[in-house]
Amino acid sequence: MKERIAYVPIHEIKNITQEHASLFTRINLAFATLNDQGQCVLREDAGMDGLTQVRSYNPNIKIIMSIGGAGAFGFSDMAMTKESRQVFLDSMVEMIKKHNLDGVDLDWEFPTADWGGDWDPKDKPNYTLLLKEMRQRLDLLEKEIFKKQYLTIAAGVGQWFIATTEVAKYKDYLDEFMLMTYDLRGFGQQVTGHHTTLYQKEADVIGMSAHQGVKLLLDEGVPREKIVIGFAMYSKLWEEVKSENDGLLQKSKKDSGKHFLQYPELQTDIIDNPEFENFWDDEAKVPWSYSEKLRQFVSYDNRQSVEEKINYIKDHDLGGLMFWRYVNWPDNPLIDAMKELKSEERS
Repeated sequence: MKERIAYVPIHEIKNITQEHASLFTRINLAFATLNDQGQCVLREDAGMDGLTQVRSYNPNIKIIMSIGGAGAFGFSDMAMTKESRQVFLDSMVEMIKKHNLDGVDLDWEFPTADWGGDWDPKDKPNYTLLLKEMRQRLDLLEKEIFKKQYLTIAAGVGQWFIATTEVAKYKDYLDEFMLMTYDLRGFGQQVTGHHTTLYQKEADVIGMSAHQGVKLLLDEGVPREKIVIGFAMYSKLWEEVKSENDGLLQKSKKDSGKHFLQYPELQTDIIDNPEFENFWDDEAKVPWSYSEKLRQFVSYDNRQSVEEKINYIKDHDLGGLMFWRYVNWPDNPLIDAMKELKSEERS
């Protein structure tokens, strides 16, 4: 079975339709985080009662709690000692029991990264220790409650992630790697490009692709069935972009590549906007839009690029497809494309 996974903000649980719930094999709730004591706590409580409705739509769906997310700190301090990890593990188990969950997804972004929060060079081995102890506690919990407990991570794409964590050591503790094959461009990079690209363009010397990310994990010995790749329900924007090459691989203003519109606003305000022209990159297998009048370049996924990723998953026998993040858009063509993975179960 190929996994079909949605990252769902807790406040969006109530908006999951019966059709979508029946399609998904798993939802990752976003997010739990750490309090000052290193305990696992929900960022928001309102909305968790919506899980009852989701489970009624699909009794087989698995509900996972994602812990962390961009800008969530405290992980380095928590993972530093056996005692602090124990505090975290106790709270993790308590949360699973309270909400009848099927496991956890560790979204520590990222070990050894000095992005304004706590970090330490010891994060590299401590990350492995933490995952080992999480797996051990979840194995004990399985025996106690007679229910499988998943352990996954949100994994970065690139050699930097391989260098800052010990993939080969901790891969056996995990059920899957949620490979974040989005945000591959941006964060102030001045040259425009595809942030959800499946393949790297030969002319793009600074880019990273989903294909490269998969290969890096395979080279570390990760079984291909443990690799889940992702697509984005949002866009990235570059401004003050010249019209050469329809804006692609062109220099922009310094503070560009920011998180931009998500669907359905992306569809109405950019893709269907006559001020923008839409393009398809058959080398990278992703779309983009460019407005010569506004001098704006927008990178995103659409149904066609999601279908290309689904074909890639099938061709390379990967574990499945996930996306960030669920939005209140019932007639969502990107999610609708995921039905192709479900049809594999009947073939």
